[in-house]
Order: sequence, then C-alpha cells, then structure tokens
Amino acid sequence: MIRAIGDEGKKALLLFFLGFILSFFSLGEVLFIIPLLLIRKYIGRAYSALSIAVVLLALCIRRFVGSADSSLSIALTIFNLYIPCTLSASGIIWLYTEGWRGGRRLLLSVLPAAIFLTSFSLYMASDTALLESFLGFYRIAFEGMLSLVLDTGALTEEFWTFFMEVLVLFVLGFFVPLILFFVCVDVFLYEYISHSKEDGFEKRAASAELDSAMIWVFIISLALLLLGRLISMSWVMTIVLFNCTVILAILYSVIGFSVLFYQIRKRSIRMRSISFFLLIALLTIVVPGINIIIISVLPITGMIENFFELRR
Repeated sequence: MIRAIGDEGKKALLLFFLGFILSFFSLGEVLFIIPLLLIRKYIGRAYSALSIAVVLLALCIRRFVGSADSSLSIALTIFNLYIPCTLSASGIIWLYTEGWRGGRRLLLSVLPAAIFLTSFSLYMASDTALLESFLGFYRIAFEGMLSLVLDTGALTEEFWTFFMEVLVLFVLGFFVPLILFFVCVDVFLYEYISHSKEDGFEKRAASAELDSAMIWVFIISLALLLLGRLISMSWVMTIVLFNCTVILAILYSVIGFSVLFYQIRKRSIRMRSISFFLLIALLTIVVPGINIIIISVLPITGMIENFFELRR
C-alpha cells in the first residue's frame, strides 16, 4: 500500500505526521502549520488545507476530552486553542490567496484572530460569573508564579485588581498582532522552503511592498491613539486603534526587512534571505538591548520607503 502512494504521496504523508507531532508541543503549536503547508508542494493545496483541518480537529478533541465538564473548563480550553485555531485558519487563507499581493494576504490572514478574540471577549462579557471565575483562575496561576520570587501575601487587593486589568488589556491589545507575527514567521519559512531554489525568489524577498495608502492608515491610527491621551476616548476605540497601529507596524517591519535585505544583497550577492532572517532573530534573542533597536529600525525603515526610494 505504501509503495502505491508514490514518492510525492510519501513526502506529503511524512509532512502530515511531522505537523501532527509538532501539535503536541507548546512551541509546536506555533510551527505545526509549516509542514502542513508544504504538503501543497507535493499533492496540492486542497490536501494541504485538509491536513491542517484534520490536525487541528485532533488537537481540539485532545483538549476537550481532557477537560472537565464545566463552563470555566470549556472557556479555558477554548482560550488555549486560540493560537492553533487562528494560525490554522490563517494558513488555509494563505494557501487560497496565492497570486495576491503579500501585504493583502497578511492582512486577510489576521482576520480569523480578530474574529476569534472578539467573539470570545463578547461571550465572556455576557456572563459576569464566568468572567470572574476565568480571571480568578489566572490570578491564582500568577500568584503561584510570583510567590517564587516575592511574598504575595503582602500584595493588596488593589494591586491584583490593577494587575488583572492590565492583563486583560494586554490580551486584547497584543493577541491579534501576535498572531500576525507568527503568521509572518511561518509563511516566510514555508515560502523559503518551497521556493528558495527558484530563480527570482531572493529578488522577490528584497522587493516586498505594501499599498501606499497603508502609511496614511498607520499615521491616522497612531495620531488618534496619541490623541486619546488628551481627550476622552472609549476603551474599545483605544483597543481597536492600538491593534491597528501594532498590526501595521509589524507589516512595515516586513517591508523594513525587505529594504535592508535589498541593501545587503546589493553589496553581498551571497547573502540569502533566510540567513538575514536568522541573523536578525539571533541578535534579537541573544544580544541584550539590541532587540529594541531592531524593533524600532525595521518599521521605521519600512515607513521611510513610502516617501523615499531606498531600493535603487
């Protein structure tokens, strides 16, 4: 039976099992869609999308089977499925938007995260008792972690109220952009593995661009967000503007990466995009303080590209 599958089918089957195994690990939940996306190279995107759906379904079944039968347990399980569910949907969107401009594909791929988080937030907000239990669970978890380094008994109720409010704002403000960041990493690695041997791939990596109108969306969002410090603005509007600003900052970081890679490649034809990517990742993780510089330089470079031609 295995012989009848053929070489392409065997490679696809191996990639499926690799994605399935990765889904068992915390870090693997961020990376498991990469081998499943690569199935598209061997037996088509329909099977690739189906593989993503099957692995996600298996992951969901494992999580729900192991959870208790209570509203709090179900809510916690759904929340913990946020990353694999939204990344899976984003991966399928990436498969079926081939031929679109990269910026539009990335914007569309973040839509499942926005829908998931908004729906979950509205669901939790509709049940005050469940919301209090949900936040109480994470408060106990953080108390346990903080107790390892300080005396949590000395912390006041006001501190914990403030801490949980900050935690909620962090989730609402950063979890959608976080998915976009993971999508950028995953699809870059997928595209590199799939197309790095093709003529012109490195040239395409050095010529990524966004619609020129996006810079004005970014400027207006940032201006309104800063204006919110001077005038009264609802927290919902603040969260929306913050998400929009951070999402566009990530997209302009992609453009900044492309611009810097173009300049480096112009001076060193041997430099490949994956090498530059790994260099930036290594510097960001290993060298203290340089992550702030990189986080600042990449989006600023991407934005400057809108007004001055940096790739010529």
